[in-house]
Amino acid sequence: MAGCGGRWSMRAYLWGDRTPHLLRVERIFQERGWQVDHGVSPAGQGYEIAIIECDGVDRSTRARIAELRRAVEAELVLVLGDFSAAERGRGLSLGADDVIERDAPAALVMSRVMAFLRLRLGRFQDSYQIGELTVDLCRRRVRRRGHDILLSQREFQLLVLLARDAGCPLPRSAIIESLWAGDLGVGDNAVDALASRLRRRIDGPFDGKMLRTVRGVGYCLAADRDLLLAS
Repeated sequence: MAGCGGRWSMRAYLWGDRTPHLLRVERIFQERGWQVDHGVSPAGQGYEIAIIECDGVDRSTRARIAELRRAVEAELVLVLGDFSAAERGRGLSLGADDVIERDAPAALVMSRVMAFLRLRLGRFQDSYQIGELTVDLCRRRVRRRGHDILLSQREFQLLVLLARDAGCPLPRSAIIESLWAGDLGVGDNAVDALASRLRRRIDGPFDGKMLRTVRGVGYCLAADRDLLLAS
């Protein structure tokens, strides 16, 4: 687990018009706890991944990939499209880290992304095991004591944020920034309501409470040692 005080959100940038294929990718990432920005003028920093949709691979592709990587300071750049084997090879030779088919299954997309990020950064996990709770990002599956727990998209996003730094307090301000992109209309009450719903899902039917309130700060997912002390 990462130490307390790091950056909590996983960020992706999608470059291009809001086509059905890019919107599908946006939904895949958001459902798995990522913060996703979508635009036609790439700018910003601190993104783990940037994705560009292309209809073909040609001489302009290298420049577009280079511009995207530079503009958003992405660790990983993916090209989305329907390509032949030869075109996929050219896409990789022109600077893309991977080339993914438009209709690739969600689990495959996420597995490849997480594998690349683990190799590149050495700090990404595609699943978390906190005591008896398992959070699988690729399959978007949550289990406790062998029972599946169904969560809404927003509940799952909050759980992923908490799981990444289990045992560390997550401030309400960080939750708002990650899940609502800093929307000034969202206050602490919305965070508290979301945390309450998540607590009912993951703690309600079980002994041993995992989601803790940290007074004056925010919320914390109990680490293994905390569960042992509380049992």
